[in-house]
Amino acid sequence: GKAPILEKKRIADIFLLIKENPKISAVKISERIHVSQSTVNRILAQLKAEGLIEYVGSKKTGGYYAKDAKSSPGFSPQSARRHRNAANMVSCTNRVDKEM
Repeated sequence: GKAPILEKKRIADIFLLIKENPKISAVKISERIHVSQSTVNRILAQLKAEGLIEYVGSKKTGGYYAKDAKSSPGFSPQSARRHRNAANMVSCTNRVDKEM
């Protein structure tokens, strides 16, 4: 069976990686955290469905960005704290799993 705790950690790891490395590619993410490309793609799809990240640019030159810092105009430490918790919330919603 799958370990949900591991999955939560992976989701958080990937989200943080994107946050700290804007425009990172899926390939780089899988290299950095040593997770298979298919797993990374699945988690990226989940984060995208949650509205936490977005892919900007062309397939060749584009990359993933964490949405929160850019898209919230009133960016305060308070909202930053909220967004940090967003990574934990992702794993509690199973909407994405049902769709796949």
